[in-house]
Amino acid sequence: TWDAPAVDGGAPVNNYLIERREISMRAYKTVTSKCSKTSCKIDNLEEGMMYYFRVLPENIYGVGEASETGDAVLVCEVPLPPRKLDVTDITKSTVTIGWEKPDHDGGSRLTAYIVEACKFGTDKWLKVSTLKTTDLEFKIVSLNENEQYLFRIRAVNSRGASEPKELVTPVTVQEQRGILTLCDNLSFRLYTMNEHFTYFMTFQSVLQLYRKLIYQVYPRKQLVSWLAKPLSWSYQ
Repeated sequence: TWDAPAVDGGAPVNNYLIERREISMRAYKTVTSKCSKTSCKIDNLEEGMMYYFRVLPENIYGVGEASETGDAVLVCEVPLPPRKLDVTDITKSTVTIGWEKPDHDGGSRLTAYIVEACKFGTDKWLKVSTLKTTDLEFKIVSLNENEQYLFRIRAVNSRGASEPKELVTPVTVQEQRGILTLCDNLSFRLYTMNEHFTYFMTFQSVLQLYRKLIYQVYPRKQLVSWLAKPLSWSYQ
């Protein structure tokens, strides 16, 4: 958008010429030579490219002096949400979450991640922290024991924040003991005493691992609970 010229040269301005050039080029290219308004939507720009734009007013006597954008404009959009948000550790007062970077940064490099939390049953989301783009794991502290929380994360670039990536089920804040989790990639995580060990194996090896854990690691623990996704076994 732009303002009409303060001086029209003795005749009303009835048209505008719109031009653009890439930041690495010197010559301008015509976007349109027919624009009667003081705004124009410019299509077919290359994402991630920087452009200068200029507008030239026109009346019955000819084309006037151009008005150019002061800074180059980066063509971009907000990034896609982060991927694979998951809980990696739980204690009686903390929850640690991990994630992967978005599939697409929107044409502008990521500048931060924003972590948000919400008590389950409410819609009051609070920002917990703003993190560097090198951080792909974060521990949320000072949570209330036995309460349930939802967590989500956004990716940020120069255009703004992405849509959130949210955990689909609430997390109960409590000490975790003897939980074996079957993850999507068929890896198995055993959480005991706040330490975890990851086992990679085929699905056919589940029973072998189960017998090993029951009879070698936890010989007195007999109860097995089958849970919905992710598939989990817990011992008590």
